[in-house]
Amino acid sequence: MAIKRSGSASFVGAGATIEAASIQKVGQQVTFLPPVFIPQAPAPVKVTVPDNTLIIEKVDFSGLLGTLKRPTRTVVVGQTPAPGDQVPLGTQVTLTLAVKEILPLSGFGLLDQVRNRFATAGDLVSAVDGATNAPNVKDAFASGKPYAELSDSERAAADGFTNQLGQLSGDDKARAYEDVAFVYRF
Repeated sequence: MAIKRSGSASFVGAGATIEAASIQKVGQQVTFLPPVFIPQAPAPVKVTVPDNTLIIEKVDFSGLLGTLKRPTRTVVVGQTPAPGDQVPLGTQVTLTLAVKEILPLSGFGLLDQVRNRFATAGDLVSAVDGATNAPNVKDAFASGKPYAELSDSERAAADGFTNQLGQLSGDDKARAYEDVAFVYRF
């Protein structure tokens, strides 16, 4: 039941009265969209893991530690479509992967002394890992800092490692550090 009084309206219903200053017709159509359907997560599934106690009891792993392959790291060396290209959702992307340890350094734009001393990225990483002060050397090359921002102890560790490359000038020391750090970190 509505009562109109000089431009205002009063609505009475369900025991409540609502006063409106004026009633205007909306000139556009309002569309109601249902909420987006979000499926529920699937129920957990019980997985049966095979019993491997026979292997654990029968195999002496301490004798295999030197012969087991250590974990490798793969790196993307190519991609189709190219990175950054806008593609529709669901487009197939082809990645070309390589094992980091076997990548030849001859194709990289590295300092000649670095390329000549280490044939592959794996050789360089093994040399850093096996350095006499390996923890300090690894920290220096993994820090991500430019050569100029290294602390004295980090610079001493990095210079100690790059000294095996031969006589290097000041600029070449910085470049050798940057090149070794690049290969070590990727």
